[in-house]
Amino acid sequence: MDLAKICILVLDRSAKSAHAIGQILKSIGCQVSVTTDQSEAAALAEKQLFNLVVEAFDPDTVDAIAFMNRIRAIAPDTQFIFASEKGTIQVAVNAIHKGAYDYLAKPIKPAQLIESVQKALDFQALIAEDQQIKMRLRRRSDPDIFAGSSSVMAEIDRLIRQIATTDVTVLIEGESGTGKEIVARAIHERSRRSARPFIAVNCAALTDNLLESEFFGHVRGAFTGAISDKKGRFQLAHNGTLFLDEIADLAQKGQADLLRVLEDGIFRPVEVKRSNEPMPVSLQRPTSHSKPKV
Repeated sequence: MDLAKICILVLDRSAKSAHAIGQILKSIGCQVSVTTDQSEAAALAEKQLFNLVVEAFDPDTVDAIAFMNRIRAIAPDTQFIFASEKGTIQVAVNAIHKGAYDYLAKPIKPAQLIESVQKALDFQALIAEDQQIKMRLRRRSDPDIFAGSSSVMAEIDRLIRQIATTDVTVLIEGESGTGKEIVARAIHERSRRSARPFIAVNCAALTDNLLESEFFGHVRGAFTGAISDKKGRFQLAHNGTLFLDEIADLAQKGQADLLRVLEDGIFRPVEVKRSNEPMPVSLQRPTSHSKPKV
């Protein structure tokens, strides 16, 4: 683990204590932001991904759990270590039960803090083996994929935010190189599907004989070379967003097949054709959230 890439937020109403905790964490090479104000801490979390938050609190006056939930609404994978001078066993148990990784009694011993931080980061790395969490962490650490300050760009940004709250199919028009995929990604990132896959397909690169298989998948034996079942792009984008680039370059049959899916949300993989038998008619219906975005 490269600690130089680890970002930690320290929140403590005591400036002296916050500074001391920050110095301990900087001594092991982490990037550390220190604040004594909860609102400022939330603002920092909106701008930057923090792997870990060390939050000191008074259980009689501060609801640390509510703040943790607020931060995790922004960055679900951030780990929390709570610290308090007045904590009891019950407070510690409650904090961990509600999702904190650890609870430390103040004054904090440097060795104890470092050990707790390292274990929390190891835990985060373990759960990040899940691909969906890796994608969220990467997106949170990258700069905003859509930016602009002109009135025209501001209007596009407003439309993107409005569209992102829905599950409607979207048509994005523009010349090649104007950023249609960037707009599609911006819609996806700001939607409730952002934790799910974003699948982009270059329709101009799809050959007629592979089009159905690429879009809808196929079952084993459906054609020569189909040695196993394969999921199509629609299934891979389930509950996420499917971006179909250069859709006008699709062959007429491909456009007709795609139109049918967009209209009724039903598709089926390419199946085995048996002599003197009709094609199987079992259909797969995606959920409303898996309806593709174009």
